Amino acid sequence: MPSVRLDWEAVPESVSDALCALFGATVLRAESIIGGFSPGLICSLDLSDGRQMFVKGCPGWLNGRTPSLHALEADVLRSLGTSVPHAPFVESIVSDDWTVVVTEFVGGTSGAETDLNPVEAGVLVRAIAAGHCVGVPRLEDKLASDFLWNGFARLDRAEVEPQPDWHIPAWVEKNWAELLRLEGQLPQILHGESLVHGDLRADNVMVPLGVPGQPSGRDSNGLLCAVDWPAAARGNSLFDAVLLAGSVSQVHGRNPAEFLGQMGDFSHADRTEASQVPQVPEVPEVPEIPALIAGFVGHYLWASSLPEPPGIAVRTYQRQLAGVFVDWLQTII
Repeated sequence: MPSVRLDWEAVPESVSDALCALFGATVLRAESIIGGFSPGLICSLDLSDGRQMFVKGCPGWLNGRTPSLHALEADVLRSLGTSVPHAPFVESIVSDDWTVVVTEFVGGTSGAETDLNPVEAGVLVRAIAAGHCVGVPRLEDKLASDFLWNGFARLDRAEVEPQPDWHIPAWVEKNWAELLRLEGQLPQILHGESLVHGDLRADNVMVPLGVPGQPSGRDSNGLLCAVDWPAAARGNSLFDAVLLAGSVSQVHGRNPAEFLGQMGDFSHADRTEASQVPQVPEVPEVPEIPALIAGFVGHYLWASSLPEPPGIAVRTYQRQLAGVFVDWLQTII
C-alpha cells in the first residue's frame, strides 16, 4: 500500500483561499505528483497568471509528525543561500490543521525515475556542501536525538518488539559486535562544516527532461536540484554522498562503491567549487566510509523493524535499502 495522498479537491477552502491570496492568482489546474513517501498533498499548480507552483501539505489528522517536518523545511528554505541548488521558496501557510509549503515548480523527473550521472551527482553534493543555511543543527547532534538513528544500539537494547516479518540478515548477526563498534564512531565522523541535505535519496534529486522550453530540473546555476529539505544540517558531506550512492543502487542496480568513486572527492567539499570534479580512483579508500555505511545499515534495519507510521508506507523500502548497504559493507570489512 502506498502512502496516503490527498488531491487538491481535499484541501479545505480556507487553505486554498489563503494560497490564492498568496499567489494573487487563481488555480487553473492541479496535478498530483507521484513519488516519495510524504503523506498528504503533493502537487503542481498552474496559475491564471502563467506561473507554476509546487505545493505540499499535510493535515495533523493524517500524520502528526509531517506538518512539523513541513514547518521545519520552510525554515530551512527561508535560510538557504542562493548558491544551494534547490527550488526557490515562496511561502508556507498554517491553516485549518494544515501546514503547507510552496516553492516554485522545478520540472523534470526524480532520480528514482531517471538514472543519475555520478559526475553530476558529485557536483550537486559539493554545491550543497559549499552552501550556507542559518540555524541548522550539527548533524551529529541531530542524529543523536533522532529515534530512528543509532539502530544497532537500539536493537541491541531490544527497545521495541520488531514486526513479525522482520529479521536480521545472517551476515549482520555474525558481525554484530563490529557493526556496533563502527556505529559508535559516527559522532566523530559526522562532524564537519559542510552543509548537508540529510536525506539525499535518489527520489529527492530532480533530473532535467532535456526538452527545450520546459522546466529543466536544474536550478538557475545549471545544477541538478535537491528537494525535500527538513533534515538539513551542518556536518560531513560524505553523509549525503554515501546515502545517494546507496539509494541509486537500490533503484537502478548501480554498484554503489563505483558510483561513489565517480562522484569525486569530498574531503574538502565545503571549500570546493561546485563545478570542480577532482580526478580520483574509481573506488576511493576513505576511512570514514565503513562507519557511515554501518550507520545506514543500523538506521534502515532498525527503522524497518517498526510499524508503519500513520499514512506512510515506507518500511519495505527501508528494508530494501538496508540490504543494499549490507551488501556494500560486506565488500569492505
